[in-house]
Amino acid sequence: MDVDVEDESQAAAAAAAQRPTSPIAQELLRKYILYAREHCRPKLYQIDQDKIARLFADMRRESLATGAYPITVRHLESILRIAESFAKMRLAEYCTSGDIDRAIAVAVDSFVGSQKMSCKKALARAFAKYTLARPGAVKQRPAAGRRARGREVGVGA
Repeated sequence: MDVDVEDESQAAAAAAAQRPTSPIAQELLRKYILYAREHCRPKLYQIDQDKIARLFADMRRESLATGAYPITVRHLESILRIAESFAKMRLAEYCTSGDIDRAIAVAVDSFVGSQKMSCKKALARAFAKYTLARPGAVKQRPAAGRRARGREVGVGA
């Protein structure tokens, strides 16, 4: 009987994914943002703060070892603000580990992307565990030139 319920929920999720989404009215979005700014102050759990501290220590050690631009406390603070922003978008009282993971993925991708080319690959390998296969991880998009060539080939086919 549990299998039937699971199949129904998967079918409902698939149907919801296929439905076209309508854009949010600008006035409603404005009210939502104002409400979130005034009433939502998400907090971090102690466990999540420890996770971010370990990440900071790893990034600091790795950036100094590879000769990359060093990570600073400002980067750490930005991870906290980004995680709180993800929670604020959901009007949540506390940041979830998903919010923390997404914030870490954004910050690590940004940090690695800002490095010198000689350090970029080593840092990308070292921090792949923080960015790959994470829910909400920022995906690398192909460069504009590669995308344009792909379209030209597709048009002729």
